[in-house]
Amino acid sequence: NYKYIDTYLKDKYTDSGKEWEGGWVYYITCMSTGDEKTAVHGPISNKLNLYRLKNPVLTKVTANGNGKVTVEWTHVTNTHAYEVQYTLDGGKTWIKVKEVEGENNLKVTVTGLPKGQKVNFRIRCRKTNANLGTTWSEYSPWKSCVVK
Repeated sequence: NYKYIDTYLKDKYTDSGKEWEGGWVYYITCMSTGDEKTAVHGPISNKLNLYRLKNPVLTKVTANGNGKVTVEWTHVTNTHAYEVQYTLDGGKTWIKVKEVEGENNLKVTVTGLPKGQKVNFRIRCRKTNANLGTTWSEYSPWKSCVVK
């Protein structure tokens, strides 16, 4: 196995890749000539594409009564789905609500939550390309409410 960390990409995400709506894309190729291994960064077509997605942000968490909470978030362009999670124990255990398919679906209602309990929510988004795999954004900051 050969591991190479390109500090140019690692330290300069926002100005090293080609910016596209929804985040940044990096084109990376690794070549081997005898014992020499080289990594190249920069726009190179037909190579491995790595995406760094922008994070969705939770905008509203509303307790609706009867153990239901509606969670809303910001739109991220070129995203295929959003994953909403919640915790009842301050972040020790996260429960996946569901993946909400489609970049324009920006709200979900969570049911069956314990009344009177403080619940923290977070979200991340996903981009999937058939031949390039799946990339997730980082999780958003938490947003909480007390369930009614």
